[in-house]
Amino acid sequence: MAKRFIDTEIWNNTWFMDLLPIEKIMFFYIVTKCDYVGVWNPNFRLASFVINSEWDLNWNELLKKTKGNIEVLENGKWFLPDFCKFQYGELSEQSRPHQTYIKKLKEYGLLNRVVVNNKSNTMSAKRKRLTQKKKDEILSKYKYECQYCGEKNCDMVVDHITPLIKGGDNSDDNLICTCVSCNSRKSDLSLQEFYDNNNGVYKNLDRVYNILNTLKEKEKEKEKEKDKEKDKKHKYGEFKNVLLTDKEVEKLKSDYGNDRALELINKLDEGIELKGYKYKNHNLAIRKWYPVDTEYKNNKKELKLKEEYGF
Repeated sequence: MAKRFIDTEIWNNTWFMDLLPIEKIMFFYIVTKCDYVGVWNPNFRLASFVINSEWDLNWNELLKKTKGNIEVLENGKWFLPDFCKFQYGELSEQSRPHQTYIKKLKEYGLLNRVVVNNKSNTMSAKRKRLTQKKKDEILSKYKYECQYCGEKNCDMVVDHITPLIKGGDNSDDNLICTCVSCNSRKSDLSLQEFYDNNNGVYKNLDRVYNILNTLKEKEKEKEKEKDKEKDKKHKYGEFKNVLLTDKEVEKLKSDYGNDRALELINKLDEGIELKGYKYKNHNLAIRKWYPVDTEYKNNKKELKLKEEYGF
């Protein structure tokens, strides 16, 4: 018997709130009766019999009100665009169960609608993706001199500063020239662990200390850039008239619900485009125009309590 995950946050989506009770049942019927990639072959007579409602089931109206959460394919079948992402996450060609889903999506011509990772993430696969050409470039870049101990007159290899097993990658910033001896001693240790374990035991580890300080400075710079990006205003709406920071958008979605927040942003965008509205603070304008719905906030708190305490 097939089992499906149900998104508990669906009740907070404006489009779902606007559905009639019978339409909510109709939507969940499709979710539970579609195949394993979210495609349903409509059998309205069977659906009406199973739902067994005195209400008239208007399937065309349901399509309109779900606002893109159900699509009709050229072959007449109905497709739930977010089904695979919610049920399975990112599909991987290296996963045997996922290979079945990918094959089915290809049959429907829907593979381009789903995120698929075609790269293996095993340590072996990652190492193979580091080509000999790239290794030669790194060794040449550092003039065949060990960047950990300073040795020159010996065999050199390329080392991952942050080991692959600890989340490192094959980017140039993570690759460095080292002698075979240092590479062997470091193995899968982080650079900090390598320094702590060998400082005082081996000479010439000042270079490692300097690299560590450089990495820490880079991390600080990255954090500063992230903070700047959060405070940077981006353009939203069809006409790109609404200026909001990422923080403001996330807060609007949290306070109003995802669909309602986007709807209000688009309304302000259209108002600016058509009527020339001018506001210094677009976030404040939205909140002044449309105060947060008290009922929505109460429902949200109630759902949170149910999730935390199970009642």
